[in-house]
Amino acid sequence: MGPQPGVHVGFGAAIKRYYAEYVHFSGRASRSEHRWVALCLALIYLPLELLISYPGTEPSGGLNVLGGVLSFVYFGFMLAHFIPSLAIGIRRLHDVNLSG
Repeated sequence: MGPQPGVHVGFGAAIKRYYAEYVHFSGRASRSEHRWVALCLALIYLPLELLISYPGTEPSGGLNVLGGVLSFVYFGFMLAHFIPSLAIGIRRLHDVNLSG
């Protein structure tokens, strides 16, 4: 079960709970837990997006090798975090007394 409504968690605890409750769709997630996880994921996605879109393209207009590799890393990271992000969103809805 997640923390009770209104209970704040810190950054480390939020990330630990995010991975510990990888596919748990029941329970609750506090606002702070949801926001810390969103911040952490944004801090990972943003640099990857910037490195992928870096203007270091080949003359033919395609991505360079680094951009291609980072695209696969980005896609894999997004794929691996889709279900847990959905789970924490549903637990957040439960925290505000809405159904997931």
